[in-house]
Amino acid sequence: MLAFYFQSPLQILPKNPIFCVPFSKNPIYFVPFSKNPIFFVPFSSESAKDDERSFTIRYLIHKCFMSTENALKASRKVQLMSPKQPDSVLYILKNHGFNKAQISQLVSRYPEILKANAERTILPKLDFFVSIGVPNSVLGIALSYYPGIFSRSLSKTLIPSYNYVKSFVGTDAKVAYVFKRSPRFFVDGFRREVVENIAKLRDYGVPETSICFMFSYYPGTLMQRNDRFVKNLSKVIEMGFDSSKYKFVVAFQTLCDLKKSTIERKKKVYSRWEWSECDIEAAFLAHPICMRLSETKINSAMDFLINKMGFQPRAIAKSPVLLFYNLEKRIVPRCQVARALILKGLRKKETTHMISLLQVSNERFMEMYMTKYPKELPQLLDLYKGKVNITDLNFSAEELNQVKLH
Repeated sequence: MLAFYFQSPLQILPKNPIFCVPFSKNPIYFVPFSKNPIFFVPFSSESAKDDERSFTIRYLIHKCFMSTENALKASRKVQLMSPKQPDSVLYILKNHGFNKAQISQLVSRYPEILKANAERTILPKLDFFVSIGVPNSVLGIALSYYPGIFSRSLSKTLIPSYNYVKSFVGTDAKVAYVFKRSPRFFVDGFRREVVENIAKLRDYGVPETSICFMFSYYPGTLMQRNDRFVKNLSKVIEMGFDSSKYKFVVAFQTLCDLKKSTIERKKKVYSRWEWSECDIEAAFLAHPICMRLSETKINSAMDFLINKMGFQPRAIAKSPVLLFYNLEKRIVPRCQVARALILKGLRKKETTHMISLLQVSNERFMEMYMTKYPKELPQLLDLYKGKVNITDLNFSAEELNQVKLH
């Protein structure tokens, strides 16, 4: 019976006293745990893989601060045999300021980093960015958001990208700022699209100072597809922007950043405040950033300026900068102070213009409107700080309605 048991169903693997049942989809191995070959411990290759994955998941959860769901996903891309290698990676990341949330995000997006050679692959790249002035706080944010940099060659990709960016912006400090704005540029900055897009900017007469500005503040725009890039350039030219001016870059960047549906939605918001298509175009020509304002900010500012201050919608379209200021901290307090002074006869309505009222610095505003009248209107500072309302100063509703700032 024992002789039959050791025949064909079992075969001895070379060099190891391990027996295998062949011809099965998932081979089963038997490891003898005593000198007596009658006793065997079943050992499955699948169970070995399960143990390996179980260790990986536990490591990702406890050492990389990942949720169970993210750890399960990451464990499909990387299998850890022991903690030695990933521990060395995490040690270097922590020494460069990466916090728990950033480590979790980085490993979730690029779990293969745990199997990288920490000293030869990870550390030189981190040290390189530190050497050009990228602070640790920025490293953690940028590389956890775009960890693909760790998979690129330092000598063949990252350093050439650095040299390319520096040839435009001039200093390491500005290169570091480009990295902060768009770490992806150090991976994809040499794409053909970037070179062609810069050539198009020059063809349209955009000066080098404006191109350098785009490198510094909007590097992601330079990596857009050529067809979309050129289409938006043409639109800005057709609208009447001068390519040699800074405003051209702002308008172009706005069109590149915003989806067509977003722009159409903003147009509808302005239309509800009786702006015509011409008014909208005029406002965009004056201040392209008006299309970046949130719907809430547009509506709240319009409501105050039109319904409380008596502004005509078209007048705001000609000076859309009025919409940019903080309503609670700047527009309302300054307008309330100006109305109170006019009602007290301390300032003339004709010489109090809304645009200059809002544009002057805080120091100049205090000098012009606040510090001159402590005796005549002692509650003025409380009115400015919002501690009292203008109706608390014994002005009638009829008087308040008569004072409208334009």
